[in-house]
Amino acid sequence: MESYGQFLDINGEKLCINIEGKGNKTIVLLHGAGISSPVLELKPLSVLLSEQYTVITLEYFGYGLSDNTRRERTIEMITEEIHCVLQGLGIFKYSVMAHSISGIYGLYYINKYPDEVEAFIGIDTSVQKQIEFFNTEKLNIFIIRLQRLLKHIGLLSLLSKLKPDLLVAVVKGYNRPAEETELIRTLGIKNITNSNILDELKNSFSNFNKTAGMKFLDIPVLFFLSADTKKLFKQWRELHEEVIEGNTECRIVELEGSHFLYNKFAREIADMTKEFIGT
Repeated sequence: MESYGQFLDINGEKLCINIEGKGNKTIVLLHGAGISSPVLELKPLSVLLSEQYTVITLEYFGYGLSDNTRRERTIEMITEEIHCVLQGLGIFKYSVMAHSISGIYGLYYINKYPDEVEAFIGIDTSVQKQIEFFNTEKLNIFIIRLQRLLKHIGLLSLLSKLKPDLLVAVVKGYNRPAEETELIRTLGIKNITNSNILDELKNSFSNFNKTAGMKFLDIPVLFFLSADTKKLFKQWRELHEEVIEGNTECRIVELEGSHFLYNKFAREIADMTKEFIGT
């Protein structure tokens, strides 16, 4: 299998990261759940951000080219691993940009390491109280198990060839090379049903609850929210407003797109991030 990025040893296991750009400020890019290859999926956004920043994209254990781990996928473990990566690279000041479930990890992380994070940018990020209205843990576990069955009987591979966007999203303004598309598809089939991703989903309710009462501290916070998600979940904006209540350096931007806003608005996200946190 082709490779990309570089590998760091975390407790005797290999975790894949990718570093782009040479900006004075660093952005740590954290992916959502169930992504085939975070480095490649987020590449259209990371390339644009790297015009101004040093961008570090992590692939959690069980994702992309990272090893599977025997360590339970709790929020404590995941945030500790993120911190180990940055400490190992000698990076002690940075902004965090997170998508989806990594909003919860980012919230916990910022409260654990408040002196290191300079700003937070959320791309349709999860917030702790959403589970009171919209708990998808059981549904997501059912989907993973269904995918595991489809993989076992060979249908997942066939479907991914007949319908490429099943595993490889179309990105506005970015033409993926054929080899990159195939690698995402291959990694998707390999990783989509693995034990680490299933364990992460099984721990999701507990991980959400461990951030109960937490808010984003006195750092700049920029939320990009999906209009499609808001249509499904009417409290979406209000719950994000609640988690930044009392913080005067915050902004919420609603964009007309799906949960995966970076596939349609990579340039807009990069430009507004530059305006918001500077270079």
